[in-house]
Amino acid sequence: MAARSGSARLDRWDALLLLAGAAAVLLFLAAERRIAGAWGLPLDDGWIHLRLARNLATGGGLAINPGEPVPASTAPLWSVLLAGLLAIGMPGLLAAKTLGLACWAGTGLVTRRLARAAGLAAGPAWAAGLTTVLLGRLVWGALSGMEVTLAALLVACGLPNFKVPILDRDLTNDRFGLFIPETGPAWNEERAIQFLRSTKAVDVRVIRG
Repeated sequence: MAARSGSARLDRWDALLLLAGAAAVLLFLAAERRIAGAWGLPLDDGWIHLRLARNLATGGGLAINPGEPVPASTAPLWSVLLAGLLAIGMPGLLAAKTLGLACWAGTGLVTRRLARAAGLAAGPAWAAGLTTVLLGRLVWGALSGMEVTLAALLVACGLPNFKVPILDRDLTNDRFGLFIPETGPAWNEERAIQFLRSTKAVDVRVIRG
């Protein structure tokens, strides 16, 4: 698995990663058509984004009704990117799914490179990328017409510059800090900590308070 951790160039392992992910996408699309009888978007949020984007692309502003701008978008960047695809003539539903899938693919590829930067060997780093693209919630988000995968991609791209002062670690030094909020059963937290320590790529310090 050759490519250097910081390289943006795609290699055959990236291709295999995306190919495996594509199988998951096809399964979700088949289930969508079987359940709904047609391809579409699962929640009203996706359709609202499309409405806002269509009006923005046609000169009506970021609005539900043309010419009446309203703060209706929960993710203005997503709406603007969608508007760009609509402006070049891409059909709405195709634009929403294409943008979601592009961000989904990018998240998987960036995750692989982040794992290498964090010190994982090539194999485990590839597995981290594969796990990302096969994550059911992320695949669903990619096809939902909502900003799920865009948010994931932006977070992943920002992690190399993420610093945790209390741990005095950052990804630019091939280490990183991770906070695990106490929002579930204690055994879940302990298992997560044990797993992270076992990778030896993460400097885990438990801070309670």
